[in-house]
Amino acid sequence: MEFKIAINIVAFILCVLGSFLTVSADAVTPPTHNYTVTQNDVTCVVLNGGFQLVIPYTSNSKNYTTTVSVSNITTVNGTCDRNVNVLNIYFYKNWKLSFIFINTTVDHYSIGSINLTYGMTTSQFKNLSTTQVGQMITQSSDLPQNTSTGPFGGSYLCSGETTLSLNAGITLKIYNIQYRAFGKTKSGAFSQKNIENCLLSTPVPDMNTAAAVIVGIALGSMMVVVIVLYVIISKARGL
Repeated sequence: MEFKIAINIVAFILCVLGSFLTVSADAVTPPTHNYTVTQNDVTCVVLNGGFQLVIPYTSNSKNYTTTVSVSNITTVNGTCDRNVNVLNIYFYKNWKLSFIFINTTVDHYSIGSINLTYGMTTSQFKNLSTTQVGQMITQSSDLPQNTSTGPFGGSYLCSGETTLSLNAGITLKIYNIQYRAFGKTKSGAFSQKNIENCLLSTPVPDMNTAAAVIVGIALGSMMVVVIVLYVIISKARGL
């Protein structure tokens, strides 16, 4: 009896360890990429950052949420007009995330709106109905005035995590972003001067460190259980 109880305790701890590792794997921050838009030999937009989309959806009368990192990028393009710059990021074949930069004041620009087009596929959206599979959805979201404002000739910088609420309940998580728009030169580099920092951001957790701590705690618990198990079995056998 004592032996079965001890075995059950070990199995329980292994299950908990597995769930923690799963959570850690799912919470990994998206990769950071460099995106540029060049037109007529002028690089108007340069953006570094990682993006993650949290998309709610309903299928068969049940509510679900899927989290998709902007990766597997196929194409990056855009336009460099006088009053509007556009950056288009294509990923997962038929997904597109677009940033529209606008003149905010005579000396500043900002992200005026964000457009998202995505396809409903079973690889990204679980438990889809047959009528939903293959649907293409486009959401356009105008942002509050002066969102992520940068100075002309300089750049906007926000280290850590920031979150933007888009239409249809979609959330865009942005990690370690730096961008400039309305550039006038060929250069794709950021100037070390005239950088405007964000006011609030959440530090991005080091998921490798967090996972190591979790594993360490779990292994320590396992050692304690093994010792207790040995004592129980020894007593049961009269040793």
